[in-house]
Amino acid sequence: MKRAPFFLFKVALFGLDLAAITLSFGFAYYVRLHYDARPFYFEGDTRGFLGAMLLIVPLWAIILLISGIYERRQLSTRSALYPRLAVVAVLSVLGLIAVDFFSGSDILALRSVAFYAMVICFVALVVLREFAGLVYRGILRRGLGCQRLAVYGDHENTKIFTQYVLDNPQLGYRIIGVVAKKKYVLGEVPQYRSLTTLLDDEEVDVVVQTESSNAADVYARALNRHVGYMYVPDNETIAQNAGELRLFGTQPVIDVQATPLVNEGRLLKRAFDLVFGTIALLLSLPFMLIIAVVQKCLAPTAPVLYRQKRVTRFGKTFVIYKFRSMRPADFGKPSEEVKLPIFGRFLRATSLDEIPQFWNVLRGDISLVGPRALVPSEIKAYPRHPMVLTVKSGLTGLAQVSGRKNISFEERRTLDIYYVQHWSIWLDLQIIIRTIKMVLLMRGAK
Repeated sequence: MKRAPFFLFKVALFGLDLAAITLSFGFAYYVRLHYDARPFYFEGDTRGFLGAMLLIVPLWAIILLISGIYERRQLSTRSALYPRLAVVAVLSVLGLIAVDFFSGSDILALRSVAFYAMVICFVALVVLREFAGLVYRGILRRGLGCQRLAVYGDHENTKIFTQYVLDNPQLGYRIIGVVAKKKYVLGEVPQYRSLTTLLDDEEVDVVVQTESSNAADVYARALNRHVGYMYVPDNETIAQNAGELRLFGTQPVIDVQATPLVNEGRLLKRAFDLVFGTIALLLSLPFMLIIAVVQKCLAPTAPVLYRQKRVTRFGKTFVIYKFRSMRPADFGKPSEEVKLPIFGRFLRATSLDEIPQFWNVLRGDISLVGPRALVPSEIKAYPRHPMVLTVKSGLTGLAQVSGRKNISFEERRTLDIYYVQHWSIWLDLQIIIRTIKMVLLMRGAK
């Protein structure tokens, strides 16, 4: 899904939560020093306390991310959210106590600071959530930041679902159009004869299907346009539910994600790419310089880099960079007709021809790990490319470390689809480790 306004709200909320925790601890320390009349048994170290707080901010960030307080269902109900906020406050204090204990710096010499911080932290998080929720709902009621829905289905569920969304603008959804018979379409909502026409005429973020016929076709069309897909299930489907089950009033709706690489996953993966991509690029700079010098010595007039158009997420084209391993006269020829020079064979075998792509990673064209970047001409030959193009292409990937050119094109695409549907940061780490092993053993492309 290209637009994710709710995700942007969660990112902003995460930053505010982290700031609230940090300020709560600072305020608790100030209260103890200036407003608590009890005598000091130990002298407080303000500079040491503030320094420890800065060091522990990453731990607090991890506590927030794993607490589940940014899930939509948690944000929607106070009874589910507030207990988790209390746990966050307690864990934040325990984290600082742990740093105090293991560092031996006695930064919590004023013991009551921990209690004050826990109470202030919880109150601050609750107040912040109430205020942020009030602001966000006000923004949504004005139609800003809403996700645009296309509703499809000749079923009474269409009217029920549409009416509920219209009556509750604070949900963050706006009905763009309905594809259904006239009796299932409310008067104030545009009616369309076909889903294709609606998707062509309007900017749509999510397709909602309210009945089960043609489900595979509707899902495929949503996937092909890189928009989200939700459907209203029957009782049997609810029991087998293969997505996030949510309630729109009294109506259960399943939100189907083509990949887990959305929202927080995308943010985590991008951070991973920036950190490790920067490290890899800096480490590879000496090798890049040496290769460029050798290239110019062997062929002074030939280009050092090879550029080619590739396709990445949502069908976006970009220019990929590699060190030239072929003679310029062979550019564009089928691979079986190309005879590589000795240095070119070395670059391919060691995968050193790929290292300029670290720049593509930092630019955001591709990721460190992902499906192979398709050449535009390959898309027509591959009917399932919309699934692969729901994520960024990768410098390396599951297909590359599972046989490279020793497996067929269809097998590589199957592995790419598996990666898209089962992504995790741990899978990325496994693929990177296998890639390093292959490079060290010189099992690069021949």
